[in-house]
Amino acid sequence: EHQRLGRVLDDLRYLRLHLLDGADLGIEGLEIGQGELRLNGVSFRQASMAQRLRVAALLAMKSKPRLRILRLDEGERLDSESWSTLLRLASERGFQVWATAVRDESALKVEIIDAECAEHAESAVA
Repeated sequence: EHQRLGRVLDDLRYLRLHLLDGADLGIEGLEIGQGELRLNGVSFRQASMAQRLRVAALLAMKSKPRLRILRLDEGERLDSESWSTLLRLASERGFQVWATAVRDESALKVEIIDAECAEHAESAVA
């Protein structure tokens, strides 16, 4: 009985690690394998911040909510390239980005940035 229960536990452990292997998560390169989330065959923990941002934004928008808002906290952590990527992804899918960011300013400030206008402004400066 002890050996049988040991085999059952081993089978359950294996199932827990591999239950979602090969599941289609709807994002290119994102998969579950070897008991962990993987991006392009590598552990998601090793992905760059830009890759993580892209995956997180796509997953958040994948649910297709009626209110098409992508909310982001700690926006100060993003560089200009990451902001550009985020705005482009959201704009392509008809989402608005609402973000908070800590700034070294005394007054509260609200900025409204149109992704298309931001792209045109960046290309004019470059």
